[in-house]
Amino acid sequence: MMIFLAALLLALQVGDLYLTHKALALGAREANPISRWIIEKTGSVWLGGLSVKAPVFVLVVLAESPPLTVFAIALMCWVCWNNWSVVKQLESRK
Repeated sequence: MMIFLAALLLALQVGDLYLTHKALALGAREANPISRWIIEKTGSVWLGGLSVKAPVFVLVVLAESPPLTVFAIALMCWVCWNNWSVVKQLESRK
């Protein structure tokens, strides 16, 4: 069960990175201040996202807590939906 939840969480985090990259390319601004700072310093959306996501992913998986993992999945679903909405809104302006 935890392997499935961890894989789902990882897939959502990859989706978030992709959608964030796409939104930023369309002119959006990174909302996460830590990621934004890393992106500004390195110029890399992927590094900015991974520097925040990797530790969270590892902590959630190592905790082996299905409720915590389900909460993280729900949060990432919302983040991906929000990023998708931003991308669609920015694309419609072009």
